[in-house]
Amino acid sequence: MMCGLTTTLKSEIVKIAPRGRVNCIAPGWVPTPMVQEALNDPAISGPVLAATPLKNTSGLSSSVISGHVTGQVIFVEGGCVGDI
Repeated sequence: MMCGLTTTLKSEIVKIAPRGRVNCIAPGWVPTPMVQEALNDPAISGPVLAATPLKNTSGLSSSVISGHVTGQVIFVEGGCVGDI
């Protein structure tokens, strides 16, 4: 997935960069059938969700202070890189 996401992002940034910014936020865990059992367990999902501040990241990436950031994939996984 990341290869396709990155390729698409880099392709779009060439078209859009003169008029705006394109960035992508990549969350660590997404509710898919593969991780659903782990996400149903509060002992696992609690720390994962608490360490994943997507709202803060999206606000930052769209704000004026990050106006120089474009064409980036911003990983927000709270240090949980798929580990259970």
